[in-house]
Amino acid sequence: AELEGTSLDINGAADISGDIQIGSFGNNNAEFALGQTIANKVFNYGAEIQSQNSDIQLVLGRNNGTSVVGTGGIGASGSNAFHVYDTTSVTKLFEIAQTSGNATFAGDVTIESTGDKPLLFTKSTYGDFSTNAFYRIKFQDQGGVTNDVGLGQTATGSLGFNITAGKDFIFNNGTVGQILTLNGTGATFAGTVAVNGTNVTVAN
Repeated sequence: AELEGTSLDINGAADISGDIQIGSFGNNNAEFALGQTIANKVFNYGAEIQSQNSDIQLVLGRNNGTSVVGTGGIGASGSNAFHVYDTTSVTKLFEIAQTSGNATFAGDVTIESTGDKPLLFTKSTYGDFSTNAFYRIKFQDQGGVTNDVGLGQTATGSLGFNITAGKDFIFNNGTVGQILTLNGTGATFAGTVAVNGTNVTVAN
């Protein structure tokens, strides 16, 4: 059965046993489609929402009964499999890129501000400083690998630090200032070196 007209008003519950399709673009894709057997869908699973020439396909809002007190937009685009927009200034807050899966945040990322959950890295590949298998965190990509700045592991149970050739490892003590600098020429201490033992051997 088909219902044609400009509007449909339902007062009460509606039980629809078949698929639902609303709207259609020039390429016959549905604007909204619910059901796996609908032909005019891009992906044959679940519900599907499309909007013409718009990166936001769905706007979510919280209504307190008097006014809308918060909204956000979600959707996909040619470059992103998923993204989130602030609908007040139409600013992109978060995106996951197509194909690569790279995630980009517009603001800070907080990992459980309360509780005892640490930031856990489950990468199980290890390698030399000249390989990306080493890195868990990269602070700076120098366009190669060996001179990149970051933390990683050369083997299970290990922890390595890497900086660009000719630069410094610097340890700073707040407003006191730098207390230790390590580089290719040696180590510089800002204060006295205390050794818990009887012998100190220096190799030239």
